[in-house]
This record gives sequence, C-alpha cells and structure tokens, in this order.
Amino acid sequence: MVLGAQKAFAQQEFMVTHYMFNGLALNPAYAGVHEGISLSFLYRNQWVGFEGAPNTQLASIHSPINGRPISLGAIFFRDELGLSTEHGGYFSYAYRIQVDMNLKLSMGLQFSTHNYQIKYSRAENGVFDPGDNLADINEFKWNFGSGLMLHNDRFFIGVSVPQILDRKLDVNDPDGNFSKLIRHYYGYIGYAFNINQDLILKPNVLVKSVENAPVQIDLNANALIKNILWVGISYRSLDSIDGIVGFQITPQMQFSYATDFTLTEINNQSHEVMLNYVFSFPTKKILTPRYF
Repeated sequence: MVLGAQKAFAQQEFMVTHYMFNGLALNPAYAGVHEGISLSFLYRNQWVGFEGAPNTQLASIHSPINGRPISLGAIFFRDELGLSTEHGGYFSYAYRIQVDMNLKLSMGLQFSTHNYQIKYSRAENGVFDPGDNLADINEFKWNFGSGLMLHNDRFFIGVSVPQILDRKLDVNDPDGNFSKLIRHYYGYIGYAFNINQDLILKPNVLVKSVENAPVQIDLNANALIKNILWVGISYRSLDSIDGIVGFQITPQMQFSYATDFTLTEINNQSHEVMLNYVFSFPTKKILTPRYF
C-alpha cells in the first residue's frame, strides 16, 4: 500500500438486491411504469455483525400525471457506512412515447441532492493520530442524471447515468488529498416468460460500470408461482450469491425478502426487505401483478 496506493475507486451509489422490482433506484426513465401511484419502502442491513457495515433505507414514489405521457418520481434515502452518512433525494421526470400498441420508450431526467456527513468525532481513540486535526464534515452537493428505457408489460431494457457530474468532496486532509464522486453507468434487460398458467419466469441482467473499477454483472432469475409466490436467485460478480423470497399479497401489494451470501473474505450475510404498493387510478384496475 505504501509503494503503490495513490488513489482508490469503488462503487459509490447505494446497492440494493431488489433493483429488479424498483427500477427507479437505477433509472429516472422508470417513473410511471406501473400506470398507477407506486410506493416502495426498502431496508438493507449489509454484512451483519461487521462493525461499520453499510446500512441503507429507501422510500420512493412515482406515477404518471393525469393520463399525459409524462411521469414524476422521487426517492428519499439514507445510506450509512462507518463514520459516514449520506442523506438525499432523487427527483425524476420521464416522458414516454408509444412506439406501437404495447411498446413504450421512456426518456428520463433526474435532479439529485446529497448531504454527506463524516463524524470523525465518533471514532474510538487510537483510530486517528491526534495530530491529524480531522474536523467533522457536513457537505451538500447536487447532481443531474438521465436514462432511457424501452418496455411493455413483460419486457424491459434500459441504460442510465444517475450522476452525470463528477463532484469533489472536501475531506479536510492536511496532505491535500480529496474524495471524488465518480460517474456510474448502468445497463439492464429482463423479460417475464409465461411458462404455463401457474408459472412466470423472469430473468434479468444488470451491468454496472465505474471508472477505474471492475465491471460488475448481476445475473438474476425470479419465478412467480400461481401469481402469489416469488422465488429468485442472483449472482453478483466479485461479491455475492443472493436469494429472494416474496409474496404477491394482492395484485397491487408485494412484500419481499432477500439475503446475500458473500463470496469475499467478509463472510457475513446481508438482509434486505421491500414493500411495494400500487394505487390504481379510478379509471383503471390492476388485475395482474407487476413483473418489474
């Protein structure tokens, strides 16, 4: 490390296993895809028992607007890692074009706000040298994002850049070093296959790219049994194998649980729960579960 480490890069966006059921966390073009007012809540406790491990909470809402081809959405989140905590919101606008009778192209724009806090004062004695004079950090940053998504009721493909601007964070380092928010790129695709009247199989692929970090690929397959029970498995390259079990309580309400089994030396499980509810508009009635 002394000889070679000058900079370090890693994924900085919050990571969730249930991305395939809440695409607004990846792409602003996802807003309004459920043709109703969609509410989601998610809690993730990563690497249980590991001191300073990530802990994430999300709340999202999105909906079409008065039958128009535009949709609005928002995500509010809290992400904690070690001595640092980030609070923020992503505010999305999507415009959808009817390509044919069933297929739609959605173009999304996003404005985001981020409050970064690093509480060096919470560190135990001996973690830092007293001569470092590290003061607590409380910074506010904003950013823009964009995305495209092509979809119908069973198929979706999308690309997005949630944070277009590279933003520098002041870390009060006496040596003049700084942290920088790096641009992330996402691409994903999925399809819900009707195997028979009691079984829907939905495979998904998500590709994540960050400058100077390995490309990460998530491979996932979920099965919906009798329109009630969701069972799935995911492989996150370089990281974990994940299991998902969910219940389609009604066509509008879904509850799901996921657990990650790490493939790294951090041999600790992660747990994640998600609740989603779609309020249908008076002129429409949701008769079947949402597949993504």
